[in-house]
Amino acid sequence: KRNKGITKSSYVWIAKSSSTHNNDNNNSNNNDNNTRTYTNAADDITIATTSDTSVDLGPSEEVTRSRRRRKRYKLCKEYTGFFTRFLSLLVVAMIIIIPATLLLFGPSPFSSSWNDGQRFTVRSDMEDVQDYIIKNQYSSFKSIYTSVDTPQYKAAKFMTYERIPYNDDSFTSVAWKERYAVTVFYYALSGTSWKYHYKFVYPNRDVCKWYVFRSLASDTGSSSGSAVKFGITCGRGNYGSSGGYDPDEYHRVRGILLPDNDLKGTIPWRELSLLENLDFLALYINSEISGTLPEKEEYWPPSLALLELSHTSLEGTIPESISSVPLQMLSLGHNQLTGTLPSTLFTSSDRLVDLSLKKNYLT
Repeated sequence: KRNKGITKSSYVWIAKSSSTHNNDNNNSNNNDNNTRTYTNAADDITIATTSDTSVDLGPSEEVTRSRRRRKRYKLCKEYTGFFTRFLSLLVVAMIIIIPATLLLFGPSPFSSSWNDGQRFTVRSDMEDVQDYIIKNQYSSFKSIYTSVDTPQYKAAKFMTYERIPYNDDSFTSVAWKERYAVTVFYYALSGTSWKYHYKFVYPNRDVCKWYVFRSLASDTGSSSGSAVKFGITCGRGNYGSSGGYDPDEYHRVRGILLPDNDLKGTIPWRELSLLENLDFLALYINSEISGTLPEKEEYWPPSLALLELSHTSLEGTIPESISSVPLQMLSLGHNQLTGTLPSTLFTSSDRLVDLSLKKNYLT
């Protein structure tokens, strides 16, 4: 009915025609009855056609509802398939991609060996970092909390990229402490305006890789020169009582070499004392380094053997506390130091073999 557009009048005609055909077969010998039957059928067809030719019922209401249901079902099926694929991709990312990324970007920060220096970046809360620094007495409360412009505050903010160690005696806590100390040093001496950056303060780079090899010929103007490691130098390990190689010692800061690099400000001695393995500090030919040498023994790096601060702008006296460190070479020439040399400088240490104090105001 729907496909061929058959109207109600057509059904009436078919019905009447079928009835007339049957009467014709049953009464083939009765011409009068046959004629009357066709006449009545024609009358009926005429009546039906006259009254119903304009009626087109179209699809029923039940068919319309069925179509709508099928359409809704199709849409729901499409949306369900889309979300199923999306969730599948999300699960794959969580199970495969994230662990693979962790493996590719190096060992865990809690590992005892950070050979490649590339670690997965995390963020710690700033207040937790500040509390950790104060709890371990790495810096003073005033330097951390009173101003956002202090080197200590800036370094603490940088350290939010590192996990706070859970075990204060672990290698991770030592590495965290040394990273913080060198970062304070960077901000205290205007690291953002240095002539050479030397890869300092890279969030995803181990502190032992804050260096660059440069040829001395570039500074002296000569045609030849050996390459020198400027920036941070770390230890190469040691042999303990067990005779085995200690990989943790490789990542302890041993030296800082930054000559003629536009350093400006005062040296943060308190934070440098956190570098327990620091045995040389060479910052010569930086005329805008000011301040004094530390009066307190605990503010000196305990392993310091070479101190080269000539051609800077240090002032004040050479304190008695300098004799607490095992110095072998001391160069403080071309400064503004006053007073007299402490007598303990020569009596407490028999290792001092090189001393340069020229161009000062010593008596």
